[in-house]
Amino acid sequence: MNLEVVAQARRAMRKAFSRLYEIVWRRDIEYAEIQGSLVALLWGTWFIQQYYDVSFKARLPVYNSLLKVATHEAWGAVFIVIGLLQFFGLLFSKYTARRIGTMAATVLWLFIGIFLAMDEWRTFSCPTAFAFALGSAWGFIRIGQTHVIAERQHRLAIALSAEKKGAPPVSGSLRTMTAGGRPPSC
Repeated sequence: MNLEVVAQARRAMRKAFSRLYEIVWRRDIEYAEIQGSLVALLWGTWFIQQYYDVSFKARLPVYNSLLKVATHEAWGAVFIVIGLLQFFGLLFSKYTARRIGTMAATVLWLFIGIFLAMDEWRTFSCPTAFAFALGSAWGFIRIGQTHVIAERQHRLAIALSAEKKGAPPVSGSLRTMTAGGRPPSC
């Protein structure tokens, strides 16, 4: 068997697994956040627009439970505030705003899904709300992981810089962080 062919296959497999890891853990979270914020903004606008349509309540009785809790304007305003919080948190790289926005969106979509299920669970809106809740929850988890990875990379860069300057290893240095073959948990 040719060792060069084996080495080439090994490199190809390593590259494929590296790309898969990159896709799963380091890409597209920003796209998912923008999508979630736009959905919230569109739903908020849609709720406010429906307030001015007097036949809305008669046409869509599935929203009766929601309207018992708050008015169209209130639901629309809540969705718009959450959508703007998510959007501007992402736009200005504000970690806390992104986390709060996605957590609020998760809770709101769960709340909406539960109320839609109470009225008429067979409508398309009910599973859609739960799907948006799952997407928001996934975004909340992923935003936290991205932040932890960035913190680890920052600490690793500081440790490398200190060790290059000849400083003795300290807690969090390259030797400490790679002990056992993996970085410590944050």
